[in-house]
Amino acid sequence: MKTPEVPDLGHALRALGEAGDRLLAFEVSREQLDELLADLDAARKTLLAVRAGLGPSGCRRHPHVPLDPTTGGECLLCAQNRRRGLTTAAAVEEAPLSVICQAIVTDGHEAAVARFGARAVTRAILHCRNDPEFLLEESA
Repeated sequence: MKTPEVPDLGHALRALGEAGDRLLAFEVSREQLDELLADLDAARKTLLAVRAGLGPSGCRRHPHVPLDPTTGGECLLCAQNRRRGLTTAAAVEEAPLSVICQAIVTDGHEAAVARFGARAVTRAILHCRNDPEFLLEESA
């Protein structure tokens, strides 16, 4: 059996909203209340099925990955990717290429990648490789 997706849940909730609008516009009958009850049951079942499909992490992309304890319950992979993206973006914006080049020379390639991100280090190497001040050795 196929598990319902979020659009199915949205459809069930819209049906509930339409039923609520009809109740406000007209006098309530037993049939309308029975229809509303059926819509409520369908929405509840769909919600439970969508929720169960998320897995323990609650992440749609990584449903069976453990939670990251440092983020208070975010998926471990999503949290790690977010941290990497924020670190790299912040490092590229903050550090001039000459500073990154100097870090490569003094601290080494691996340390510079850990500090500034691989993309920023690659840009710095391409920028500074012909600069006699840095004399970056290209690996064979």
